Amino acid sequence: MGEEAQRNAPPEIKADIDLFVTTARGLTQTGDLTAFEQPNIEAAQQRVHAYELQNCGWKRVDVAGMDYAFQGLPQTLPAGPTSFEFANKALREEHELALVRINDDVKEPIAELLKLGEQARQKVKPVGEAHAEPGKTDNAVVNLQPGRYAALCFIPVGGRETGPPHASRGMFAEFTVS
Repeated sequence: MGEEAQRNAPPEIKADIDLFVTTARGLTQTGDLTAFEQPNIEAAQQRVHAYELQNCGWKRVDVAGMDYAFQGLPQTLPAGPTSFEFANKALREEHELALVRINDDVKEPIAELLKLGEQARQKVKPVGEAHAEPGKTDNAVVNLQPGRYAALCFIPVGGRETGPPHASRGMFAEFTVS
């Protein structure tokens, strides 16, 4: 698959694709995931994503994560490939934009589903996620299908390993795709 990506890469991002493939091949030998956290890899990823946004016909939705809310998420979106550009505007806490599609037979709003705890997992399907430290950005590209969706942050309050998620403090939003 890597060779095919390298052969088909547009000239504008070929060097970046070559770097990804070489790094992935190294990963299969070393198992060291930190290779993808290197500045040159992150810069290449940003260039490839910028190219994709300009050339692939995706809708772009800019979403900011605050302590404890999302800003910029529209109430309705059209179906199709969508890049959620997530910026963590918080001063201290990391945040995520966990995107789920609510099952068609579910009528409860997301606020009610959150009260169900683990039982709510049966009523939604994860479709994408972006994660960012304070002041950083990430993205999630999702092929949205018609239906109800929610954005949630499940990072524990205070950044601890356990504890209530940010969603329990109101960091969730529901939107519809048509």
